[in-house]
Amino acid sequence: MKKRVLIVIIVCLVVIGALLAWRLQLGAQRSPTKQNKAVLAPLVKNIRPVARPSQEVALTKEAAAKPATKSVTIGPIGENPFARRISVYTKDELAAQPPGTEEVRVLEPKLEGIWLSATTKVAFISGQSLSQGGQVFGWRVSQILRDRVILYKDGIVKVLKLEGNQQ
Repeated sequence: MKKRVLIVIIVCLVVIGALLAWRLQLGAQRSPTKQNKAVLAPLVKNIRPVARPSQEVALTKEAAAKPATKSVTIGPIGENPFARRISVYTKDELAAQPPGTEEVRVLEPKLEGIWLSATTKVAFISGQSLSQGGQVFGWRVSQILRDRVILYKDGIVKVLKLEGNQQ
């Protein structure tokens, strides 16, 4: 018993000594020496802040008279490449349409593939990977079978089949 207590005390002293040595070494790296302070002192006294115009101040009279305009894009397209598209139209299609003639396109889910393993079922629908319970365009994935996926929305059942297995 006395031997164990003695070993524990020795280990604690070694650990405390190592921590103190590490702390002293770390403190020596942080504090500059007197020689470094003497070299840096004249340089520090000569530093003056430089006045710069802020971004809000107009630099010329023409810029002051002209209001600032900023181009705005519709929705997050062009701002965040990973954001979901809100509009089904591209920027070119939006520019080509006369105002007031916007037609509503309903996006339909398209089955692109099915991956089945012993423990996992994944359906690839319209660029998204979904398991049972996932949603795409408001449709909830009800079942994933070997060659088809069953979707459910507001009491309507939709069956998506793989293109190669249509009979």
